[in-house]
Amino acid sequence: MAKFDTVSESSWVLLGKLTASGTSTVVTSLVDMQGFNALDVAFVNATVTDAGAAGGYTIKLQEADVTTSVSFTDVATTDGVGGTVTTSTTVDTDDDKLTAVLGYIGGKRYVRASLTGTAASDAVVYVLARRSRSGLSRPNTIVGSATAAT
Repeated sequence: MAKFDTVSESSWVLLGKLTASGTSTVVTSLVDMQGFNALDVAFVNATVTDAGAAGGYTIKLQEADVTTSVSFTDVATTDGVGGTVTTSTTVDTDDDKLTAVLGYIGGKRYVRASLTGTAASDAVVYVLARRSRSGLSRPNTIVGSATAAT
């Protein structure tokens, strides 16, 4: 029998809907990790068109201690659960699918996801995040807000 539930110990945040169009790079809102010690980021494709071997997109996790966009750097594999901090989609039939969940256990205050397409990219991806307080004292309230980069 479980002694703790995951609802009281975590907070879900919609980081945004990313649209890949060609080689452009787009980023999500920021997750403020203050008071949390782990993060799961889920990627759900809405539509993927013209991916194929020459298309598709790559998403990576980025981190910073301040909210300025230029301060963000790619998360090191040592700060990703299982050493994974990127995911790619190159299959047109990956519509309406949960394509990946990346885990973050690093020590920076802010985390975001960054999507970069290739020349033929055309995709819409929803990004959700779940912050966790595992091992910390139980919170009084659940915080569920994202912060925009400046």
